[in-house]
Amino acid sequence: MALTHSSFAEKLANVDPEEQILLIQNSEIPINLSLAHELRQICYESWYSSPEKTRRVISALNLLSNIMTAPEVRAIAIWSSGIGDIINGKMRSAIKFLDEAEQRFLELNQPIDAAETQVSKIYALAMLGLYEPAIDCGLRVRQVFLRHQNFSAAGKIELNLGNIYQKRDQYEKAEKFLRSAKQRFSESDDTGRLIQIDNSLANALAHQHRFAEAEKIYLEALRKAEADDLQVLKAEIESNLGHLLLFQGRLDRALKFFESSRRRYSRMGMPHQSAIAEQEIADAYLELNLIPEASEIYRNVIKTFADLELKSDKARAMSFLARARIEVGQNAEAHELLAEATAIYRDEMNSVGLGIIMLIEAKLYFSEHKIEKALTLVQQAEPIFTGAGLLGRALHARWLCGEAFRSLEQNETARKIFTQTLAEANDGFIPQLSLRCLTSLGMLCKADGDVSGAMGFFREAIALVEEMRSPLPAEDFRVSFLADKLTPYDELIGLLLNSSAEDSIKDAFVLAENARSRVLLEMLGFKFSPAEMSESRRDLSGFVRLEQLREEINWLYNQLNKLSMSGQLFDVARLHHIQGQIRTKEYEFLEIKRKQAIFSESDALAKNEPIDLKLLQSALGENRVLVEFLIADGNLSAFIVSNDSIECLRNFCAETDINHSLDLLNLQIDRMRYQSDSQAGVSYVSNSQSREILKQLYDSLIRPLEASIKEKDLIIVPQKNLHYVPFQALFDGLSYLVEKRGISFSPSARIFLSCLEKEPKEPKDILFVGVNDRYNPKVALEIETLARLFPECKTLINAEATRSNLQRHSGGADVVHLACHGKFRPDNPMFSSIKLSDGWFNVGDAYTLDLNSSLVVLSACETGLSSIAVGDEILGLARGFFSAGASALVLSLWQVDDLSTQLFMESFYQKLKLGLTASAALRMTQVQIMQHFPHPFYWAPFFLIGRP
Repeated sequence: MALTHSSFAEKLANVDPEEQILLIQNSEIPINLSLAHELRQICYESWYSSPEKTRRVISALNLLSNIMTAPEVRAIAIWSSGIGDIINGKMRSAIKFLDEAEQRFLELNQPIDAAETQVSKIYALAMLGLYEPAIDCGLRVRQVFLRHQNFSAAGKIELNLGNIYQKRDQYEKAEKFLRSAKQRFSESDDTGRLIQIDNSLANALAHQHRFAEAEKIYLEALRKAEADDLQVLKAEIESNLGHLLLFQGRLDRALKFFESSRRRYSRMGMPHQSAIAEQEIADAYLELNLIPEASEIYRNVIKTFADLELKSDKARAMSFLARARIEVGQNAEAHELLAEATAIYRDEMNSVGLGIIMLIEAKLYFSEHKIEKALTLVQQAEPIFTGAGLLGRALHARWLCGEAFRSLEQNETARKIFTQTLAEANDGFIPQLSLRCLTSLGMLCKADGDVSGAMGFFREAIALVEEMRSPLPAEDFRVSFLADKLTPYDELIGLLLNSSAEDSIKDAFVLAENARSRVLLEMLGFKFSPAEMSESRRDLSGFVRLEQLREEINWLYNQLNKLSMSGQLFDVARLHHIQGQIRTKEYEFLEIKRKQAIFSESDALAKNEPIDLKLLQSALGENRVLVEFLIADGNLSAFIVSNDSIECLRNFCAETDINHSLDLLNLQIDRMRYQSDSQAGVSYVSNSQSREILKQLYDSLIRPLEASIKEKDLIIVPQKNLHYVPFQALFDGLSYLVEKRGISFSPSARIFLSCLEKEPKEPKDILFVGVNDRYNPKVALEIETLARLFPECKTLINAEATRSNLQRHSGGADVVHLACHGKFRPDNPMFSSIKLSDGWFNVGDAYTLDLNSSLVVLSACETGLSSIAVGDEILGLARGFFSAGASALVLSLWQVDDLSTQLFMESFYQKLKLGLTASAALRMTQVQIMQHFPHPFYWAPFFLIGRP
């Protein structure tokens, strides 16, 4: 087949610059203007499908311009350099190249070619926020094309003008230009351009709340882009689809499209588009209440946009970062960010951008209790959004207006606003706003004494929360989503408990359970695996990077240990540098895991079925009672469930009293932890003082319940700081609580039932794992002593105690015993860890085990501590081992004593061997050890959570 300029141009477009030189030098066909035109055409076509190919074409055109003397070739090469700078995010440089190209074509008396250069310039001007010059340029060259009857080129201009008007949030004008462009290209075979127009048109329709029409056009455009493998267009459409779905509260699908778009842009090396995609993910995180994660992304993209001189995008990111800072009380920083963003939007005369800032400033003033200022701002913002056809933002402004009137106790005005806004939000399918309105109307009804009306609104709000939450993919998405949505649950529980209606207490208990440790319940026994991710969505580089990060984090921790061992912790600068690196790498680690989970296709998560109260009561039997604490409005209440009754004791204690007693108790525990051998008297004094504090806690938490709990064993379901109370050590003035009854814990009643479903195992195959270090110097001795009790056990001591060995041997074990140094991370609880010989084994690592109903004993420091997220989600080691399939855990609340722990564990396992349950063995051991070590510091840190 004869070589043509077309085929030779294609060959040049697919090789590196070094090979291009050789091909041109050895060419069998003339190197002339025809070849330059063919390369120019490829540049047009590849821009939307393969930026890397476009870069190679630009290289080839520049080679030709150096070889040939034809002025037109030089003009084409300069134009292509402008295209290359646009791809690389260098907009100002691109404009210079495009203007030079235009001038060269005009000098050659080629007005159409000159006008063609300005099509790309319009895009570059718009990206820099220079909208008026972009529109003027577009209208000018459009006239050139129409005068020469080049209607397809006029259509390109109309496409760009439509996009600019969208940038200015003028969607009706945008639609007009886009429909004109579509009409001009309707008879052409330029599939890429038609897809591009449809993508922009759907975006304009979506912003006018014509959702069904927009989604249909998006999906058809995406199908065509996939068929023609137009990677850039696929990324753009996925991004816009993500926005549409985010607006409708379909967060699971929005995240998938945003992340897919981000990956495409990243692979193609397009920095400004990648940054925009990252910002879109941050927007979704903000909706999910992942505030630190969203803030980190906004900070990164603000820097990128500043470097690329994309002022409008920078202003938007700053505005949303300000919104995130308000959520965590950083109001001063929010004010600064909003002031800078306001200046940018004013320079651009972007009224919608200024309106968005007004909304965010109104939230800022709400948080500062400046209600009148907030009201003034939202009243100014609403007509801006209404005039621009932005129904969602207009309704959000109106809801905030209603909240201001509710705060000012102008309830009737507020009710009218909420009712009207709810109707329009329902019609427009904006569930986030519907939820806010339902909650606000419920609060108004409650204030007016309309209990029935309030209950109705709160029930509707709860149903909407459940509908929005259920499809969310990643664990932390489901945890954080509820953070600002528990008001209807809490309010409805309160109304039910104040009701005299039959079964109201049962209904309140079921509702309280519905909102407690929900995600942990769903995670029990769930295994995330790369195999659950479709091949097209799998990001194998992410898995490689996770292993790299794991090694890097462990290395950094080793550096911290070396600093500590050498006494160099006084080197504050080095210490802070290492800690900062650890935080950065841990953030990246969690972000990769989060994005991997977005594409998980497993449907193995448990459904949120209400608790079966009769089943719970039957499982409790005659000898146990479940006490589920409830903290509301600063007071403690408790549901008390036995085999034949359920009751609720209301407001029997102030939360502040418990927190104060806990602070005092922790001081005593710290005092014991740091005593030296020469301070023998410290133990006696501290024991007396600790008993007094523990008696205060008993009087607050247990004495009011005595008539209801009788002498039965307790299953305690704590809330908030009650998770840190050593209930077993509460003192009634004569004896400790554990001396009178068995005590175990559970994050929720439903998790307690789930643990009971697992068959208990006779402790035969036991895996003992231990690592000696300066915190636990006698671990090897502890393991050897325990191993003698169980001839069939497996031991992994020191060098053998690795992650891989733990994973290999834990699956078939009846009991897994881990005697390793433990570390609780309140700043990042999912990195709470135990120290194995080859590094730290954290919560995420525990998820990968297959524990098959095992009892897990963590004979280490602080293994039982957890951060308590909204909804009483426990975030710590307990979460990891429960999720891996453990039926019960023995954990510690504080740093344990080496000698007493060795004796404790020996006694505990002797009792397990005799056939006692874990709960009974733990109780008898604690009573036994306290005879030799009276202070609770020695025997009270250990507690059982899960199956008694």
